[in-house]
Amino acid sequence: MSRLALLLGSLLLLAAPTRSAPEVWIADPRPWETTEAARIATATGTVWTLEVGIRSIGRLVTGEREVPVSFPRVTIARTEAGETRAAAVLLPTDNQGVALFPPGAPEELAVPDEAIDDGRGRWPNLCRFSLLDRSGDLDLDGDGDPEVSIRRFCSCAGEGCSGIVLIELGDDGPRLFRPESLVSRPRLGPVAVERIEPVPGQERPILHVLPDFLADCRFIAELGVEGESECERCCRIPVLLRPVPGAGYETYFDRVRQAAYLERAVNELRYVAAGDPDLPLQSYEAAQVARAAAFFALTGSHETFRSIVIERLGPRAGDGRVAELLDGLERLFLP
Repeated sequence: MSRLALLLGSLLLLAAPTRSAPEVWIADPRPWETTEAARIATATGTVWTLEVGIRSIGRLVTGEREVPVSFPRVTIARTEAGETRAAAVLLPTDNQGVALFPPGAPEELAVPDEAIDDGRGRWPNLCRFSLLDRSGDLDLDGDGDPEVSIRRFCSCAGEGCSGIVLIELGDDGPRLFRPESLVSRPRLGPVAVERIEPVPGQERPILHVLPDFLADCRFIAELGVEGESECERCCRIPVLLRPVPGAGYETYFDRVRQAAYLERAVNELRYVAAGDPDLPLQSYEAAQVARAAAFFALTGSHETFRSIVIERLGPRAGDGRVAELLDGLERLFLP
């Protein structure tokens, strides 16, 4: 056989479709295992006990590759006057969500016995909780009730598969703490906490958050701009919250950590401004304007972002679509 025939045969083999190994689920449920615990005493004398647990439920086998599948929880108990009683349990609801349930709720007892792909990723998979703060000193809203921070991780792809959960331990019982409630303007909506940064000499930390509407450039689609599905992470603006006197927080611009994002916003507006003012704004240009405006609105310039954008766009600010975009962003950001 000639060398050419051998080469052609090899290329055909490489081009032929390969069958992926079948995925096999092996159920192997194990008892709950406690991985860590913490006790937090409050000024009122209440002692809170948090126990992080995990339960292995099986393995996914694909060829020679095995992936363990586990289900986590955090149980919270309350001790007062020498009496301890269960208060709540933190459970994942899917790869991206969590919820607090009362002790013994059906959701706590009905641990999944199989990993199922629902189109948004396999669930459950290798999921974990871990305690970030055990001191009980975190009090973001200054009401005297401590918040505990818990790292959440699931081995899935996409936004929301990891982050920090905040639980406030108050007289009425544990509740999920929503950090967006600390900021009055701009309106942030639900946020994912990505980092808690202690500040030397200050009681309250800086929070690094990602508003839900920024994930996957969701807000651009909500503004009626099409064709941005290929840009899932380019709207990932690092939003920083710092404490202000009293109990609130505010957004602000950090020259070190956000300088590159400022440069991108300025360049995007400069690019749009350089276009022909007699031509209508294209979808990709509208997306650039929306991203840049969102950056200014979320970094301390929420009251002036409209005028900043209009000034930098020059004659192209007269396009009716620019006004529509800025109107939509004002409805989104300004309560």
